[in-house]
Amino acid sequence: MKVGAFAARLRRELPGLRSVVLYGSAAAGDHAGRGSDFNLLLVVERIDMDLLDRLSRCLRGWMARGNPPPVVFTLERLEKSVDVFPIEIADMKQARRILWGEDVLQQLDIGLADLRWQLERELKQKVIALRQGYVAAAGRTRAVRRLMMTSFSSILTLLRSALRLHQREIPLRKLDAA
Repeated sequence: MKVGAFAARLRRELPGLRSVVLYGSAAAGDHAGRGSDFNLLLVVERIDMDLLDRLSRCLRGWMARGNPPPVVFTLERLEKSVDVFPIEIADMKQARRILWGEDVLQQLDIGLADLRWQLERELKQKVIALRQGYVAAAGRTRAVRRLMMTSFSSILTLLRSALRLHQREIPLRKLDAA
């Protein structure tokens, strides 16, 4: 199922849907075909069990193709989450395509203090995880290579956030931040 067709299905099946936003590599032009997934943000009027059950039924084929379930927020909860998820929301704002509805991300302001706090925390966590992974690899080249490959994308995200924190021009494509 193509992303546009999936967005149309969500419009039909989900009452109170306000926005369907494609974000990440597919919106930035970094999508690597079968090796990449499609990331969606859904903004709805309210989240209840009926909505989640309806969404669950829509997701079967979508997830079978390797795509993650969409991130689901109400507009109010999204606005109140900017201080908790500044890296993620800033990345969504930078690389997005509105598939349907309102551009709910445009109005969100990312606080630099919040961004600095999350960036510092995630960088420290990444260093700890890399040390643990390196030690666990016990000198096995394949294990070290796998550790590096699985860490690469998240490290690029953090590098982009560091550029954003220092108010530098942020490349749209992840590899351009390296």
